[in-house]
Amino acid sequence: MLKENVLPVQVDPFRLADHAARLQGTLFIKEMQRLAPSLYTNEGEVQVDMEFGVDKQGIRFLRGHYTACLTLQCQRCLESLDYKIEGNFLSGLARTEEEAAQLPKGYDQLIAKEGMLTLQDVFEDEFIVNLPIVPMHLSDDCKVKLPLTIETDEKSEPNKENPFKVIEFLKVRS
Repeated sequence: MLKENVLPVQVDPFRLADHAARLQGTLFIKEMQRLAPSLYTNEGEVQVDMEFGVDKQGIRFLRGHYTACLTLQCQRCLESLDYKIEGNFLSGLARTEEEAAQLPKGYDQLIAKEGMLTLQDVFEDEFIVNLPIVPMHLSDDCKVKLPLTIETDEKSEPNKENPFKVIEFLKVRS
């Protein structure tokens, strides 16, 4: 069993699967460059617990659980918003796209180019796909309250005639 506080950048998933290895540790959000433009700040960590193995059909797999708290920008008040994201995953390991296409249902396809897997890329893709389209605080937690209304003094506005009053006149004539 491999256990480290900070996960390695790259691993050989096939070797780890053959040895039924387990990795637990941390990845840093600041190292996820494709995710960075979607974040308010790139502070934080991803906690990952994953195990590699070979199933009864001889399929090498990677399964586990991740937890992270991303800091997004609320699109209503433009303040920071903590967005907790967690999930489980089960991926079949492949060296090529042709191999990946042969994986049985139930496995997400994970292609290890040149036999190596960059761990942060795996989780960065997962986070990008699961980001909310429009991040916003819950209504009660947001500094901006909707609906926005402008309070006016009724005396300051003269009574305007209803533009549809003419319709009433036409109805009466018919």
